[in-house]
Amino acid sequence: MIEEAFFRGLILGILLRAAQRCMPARRSFSVGGSIFFTSAFYSIVHFLKAPDQTSPTVTWISGFNSIGHAFAQFADPVLVAAGFTTLFLIGWILADARLRTRALWLPIGLHAGWIFTAGVFGKIARREFEALPWLGKNLLVGIVPLVVACLTWLIMRGWLKYVGDRNT
Repeated sequence: MIEEAFFRGLILGILLRAAQRCMPARRSFSVGGSIFFTSAFYSIVHFLKAPDQTSPTVTWISGFNSIGHAFAQFADPVLVAAGFTTLFLIGWILADARLRTRALWLPIGLHAGWIFTAGVFGKIARREFEALPWLGKNLLVGIVPLVVACLTWLIMRGWLKYVGDRNT
């Protein structure tokens, strides 16, 4: 709930309002640019991860070591491209859900559903290898997660269209 309130509520809302004030005649660009920036920011923030284990000894440079470890995964370009792409697509879908419903309930539900699914999948399917490009070591890397995200997007848009058509 906090992530959606921050990324789709606050950041996307501020960007949309600023873009509408600066370029009212070019509203379609402002919406697309706002979604693009919010999705990119979302994926970068999610791509940064703290180390699995921290040093038991705390020194003056412990924080710098943690920051260095958080950026260590950027050394693998395949992981960066695959993980960033999936997270960017997820961010775009969540922003689209926010704009179509003009509320945060659908992005919160989608986000919670994806986290739940990833957690259950992670507990059930312990893989010791990576089968790139189909499926990596988690549900953020590979073609399968992209397909699942796209299917979710199509189902969401179809459902919203169906509900909108029923109400008119």
